[in-house]
Amino acid sequence: MADFALTSGEVGKNEQIPTIRLDEAFMADESINMRVRYGEAKSIKGRLAELFDSENEKIATPTDVFAITSIVSGSKTINIAGDHSAGSTALTVGATIRVNGNDEDGNNITFTVDTLPTTSSIVVVEAITTDAGSGSVFVGTTPVIEYHRHVRQANAAELLLLGTVNHAFLWNNTDKSLTVKFTSGTPDTVEHWSFVTHLDDVYATNNVDLIQKWNVSDSPANSFADLGSASGVDVEDGSTFVIKARFIASFESYLFLFYVTHNDNSVFPLRANHSSRADPTDFDVNSSGDAGLKNFDETPDFLVGVGFWQNNMIVFKQERHLRGTLVTDDAVFTWEEEELKIGGLSQHAIENDRAGRLYWLASDLTMREIRTPVDVSALVDKTIKNLNTSKAEFAQMAFVDPFGTINLALAIGSSETNNRIISFNPETADSFLVNIPVRAFGKFTRQAAFTYQNLPFENYDDWGADWGSYDTGVSVVGFPLLLVSDYSGNTFDMYLTQSDDGDDMLRAFVFNTNLGAIFPFKRVNNGMYGIFRRRGLGSFVSVYIRNNESDGWTFLGTMSLTASDTREFVIVHLPFDERFQNAQFKLESTALMDVIGVIFRDFELGDDR
Repeated sequence: MADFALTSGEVGKNEQIPTIRLDEAFMADESINMRVRYGEAKSIKGRLAELFDSENEKIATPTDVFAITSIVSGSKTINIAGDHSAGSTALTVGATIRVNGNDEDGNNITFTVDTLPTTSSIVVVEAITTDAGSGSVFVGTTPVIEYHRHVRQANAAELLLLGTVNHAFLWNNTDKSLTVKFTSGTPDTVEHWSFVTHLDDVYATNNVDLIQKWNVSDSPANSFADLGSASGVDVEDGSTFVIKARFIASFESYLFLFYVTHNDNSVFPLRANHSSRADPTDFDVNSSGDAGLKNFDETPDFLVGVGFWQNNMIVFKQERHLRGTLVTDDAVFTWEEEELKIGGLSQHAIENDRAGRLYWLASDLTMREIRTPVDVSALVDKTIKNLNTSKAEFAQMAFVDPFGTINLALAIGSSETNNRIISFNPETADSFLVNIPVRAFGKFTRQAAFTYQNLPFENYDDWGADWGSYDTGVSVVGFPLLLVSDYSGNTFDMYLTQSDDGDDMLRAFVFNTNLGAIFPFKRVNNGMYGIFRRRGLGSFVSVYIRNNESDGWTFLGTMSLTASDTREFVIVHLPFDERFQNAQFKLESTALMDVIGVIFRDFELGDDR
């Protein structure tokens, strides 16, 4: 009879039992919503709504915004400026609308359309609090495709912009409202936004409308306005104007416009224009300043995106990446092609970690670190190689400050949307998979501390068992948040609750073992013991096996994590009788499940057949 254990070392081990570390058996490409940390397999938490109203309903970004001209509470009528039948989403009876930014807080909720007497009037089912006639009506929903966090130099105020195909919004955390700062003239063709803070103002482009500037340094009340003039950005003697750019960047007090389109509709997918130093009003290459342009035409592949590493700007093309450095001569910048002949796939999938290391989604379907010849995605290679390349340009990447990890959201398989996150830890080189949809990532910080009175749920228990006390570190002002948008216009904080947006979140921990012997068959007729850290009041774990002679998973039974006392760890025995040379085991639960170890006791070693 033999014994074998897979443990984290947290609970110690019997030296007579052969043991390997749990993380050595962890199968990253098969496990979902689990990560290895401190030797344990720990549950990954789900999303919590960040933008919500006074009734704790999520605030979704709309396709159409109509100014309210008056409200008649007695007849439940909302009168608007404009035609609600002529927007991107034609309003219909039974649809849900939202009142936003009204002087009466009680009115800033969702309503159901009862009748539509005219194209500028809406009668709703629910009661309206007062006749306050300010604010706007939101119709339809559309996802946030880009977030931008801006901190004003004047007062350190933190501002959050949300870009959709239709608008750019500013979030007001105090009154829980969205203010329109820009409206696209042709939203049907918008697919991307690129925002950048440059000299305390914000610049933006969606490669459809004219490049925009938000003069927020003067006042956040300002809206976006055309950079340059209604003709575009003058790049040569008042006759040639840039009217579109694919993405923009700020580097060494220069503003860059990449992948530009001129006023004669000529497209330059290899060109970047830059402003004069500290003067974003001057892009004229013949002016007295040092504005200029660079054609990255050494190879014919198009520009994809830009990142920053040390004191360099890294420009990614489809098959190459180049390093730009500021110099003191008339050239302004020098450009050197990096030795690794690999490009990028998405302007949104380029990111730095806390140490300044630069990562990106590479053209060879890997995740890479700058100046590193070996990719960092080997543990999840099967997943990343299954990328739907037709949707690669929409891949998203973000650094998760509390965990020190890089998140890469991808459309996997035949999915048309980003349906899988690869979470990479630069310090340990581990990777984990998360099954959450992501249209865009964003950065923000906690703007108001939570109390029992303002938790965004009706019941304290709705936070989930792992939230703990309301005044823990994640709930205090200034705590770094990773924002994520879904495909319905909602904005969430990642990794905060047991559930995922109120729904059960399935976790699966998969490990591989030969029980310490490669060739002999093993008969495990005493089942297995699971060691778990208790999180929550009680739950169960379903256990499956897949051995070297089968293709699918076989259900073995369940392990209950319920205990009669409050001890931190529970040891649960699951009896079964299985014979195999090598096998994978899957532990699956919708509860928060921290696996400390697994022990197989008194199994029999057989022959090689």
